[in-house]
Amino acid sequence: MEASSPELLRRLIELPNGIHNVQSPVGSFMATKSNRNKLGWYFVSLTKEETFQQSVQGLTSRILKLGLLWYVLLFVCVLAISRQVTLPIRKLATQMDRIKDGRLTSHTDLAGRSDEIGLLAHSFQTMLKRIQLLVEDIERTEQKKKNVELRLLMNQIRPHFLYNTLTCISSLSKQNKNELIEETVRSLILILTYSIDRKNDFVPLQHELDSLRAYVQIQQMRYGNGIAFDIDVQAEHEAYPVPKMILQPLVENAIFHGVALKGEGHICVRTETDGGTLRISVEDNGHGMPPEKLESIFRGLSGDEEQTAKPDGRMTGIGLANVMERLKLHYGEHSEILIESVVGRGTLITLAIPADWSVHLDHLSDPG
Repeated sequence: MEASSPELLRRLIELPNGIHNVQSPVGSFMATKSNRNKLGWYFVSLTKEETFQQSVQGLTSRILKLGLLWYVLLFVCVLAISRQVTLPIRKLATQMDRIKDGRLTSHTDLAGRSDEIGLLAHSFQTMLKRIQLLVEDIERTEQKKKNVELRLLMNQIRPHFLYNTLTCISSLSKQNKNELIEETVRSLILILTYSIDRKNDFVPLQHELDSLRAYVQIQQMRYGNGIAFDIDVQAEHEAYPVPKMILQPLVENAIFHGVALKGEGHICVRTETDGGTLRISVEDNGHGMPPEKLESIFRGLSGDEEQTAKPDGRMTGIGLANVMERLKLHYGEHSEILIESVVGRGTLITLAIPADWSVHLDHLSDPG
């Protein structure tokens, strides 16, 4: 059939508008018929079916490629926008987690943004600075409180000792024992200079032992030479830092509640290290304490019972409570005080403190 044959034209005219498959002796065609125009004409396009299918497949392929390209572009844009929002929020959340762990020095560069995230980061930084100031203020307040408590505890030691020493000097003066008076005054000056110096709360153990020797010399003037005092401390232990005036109440307890009751006796100060712990013991062979007395002292150390000084200046549990309270202020829970006593055989008091406590001895001044 030719393209211009009447039969083909008749069939095309009878076709409705749209795309139709037309069979002819020369092959299969795709006929596209449009609406009749104002002149009464029809526009009919004939395309071989193979060519038409190839065109449709090419168009479909281009549409798919274009759709895939738009999908990739849309994914990249969404990812970029998401990162612009979620990444800063994740950074901010990470810094908040650091604050939860106690690290208050984190800094963020998000505060320079002009959007809502920048506003949130700026508010976060402002809050963080405020928290830092409050923490620093609390730390300063706690440190001042600690210093005041330490001074009060130190001041508990001085008055009755000074009173007793002056009484002893007055007695020696009446006996015209000038050499003993001079020696006692030198010891008193050393102790007062040592205790009043407020530059350091920690001193090398050697300084504390020097103060103890002066203290015992004064007590020997009071009770006589029946009190023997010995120090068994290794040379390498003398450089360890210890709280100032921490041993005097223990030696005082050994004298008043131990050897003085028997009229004579021996007091020895020893040290030893056990791993990272320095143990300082004060032992006497004096009168000792019964179990009920020990129980009373332990109640005082735990705060269950208030201990007071006797009218004659002798200390009951207040000296040990003073020592324990100062150890807690300095070391927290990293220290302890142990007491063993047997009536008629004596008493052993041991302080256990950290040997590696972070106190630099080169910053400690010589008390003179």
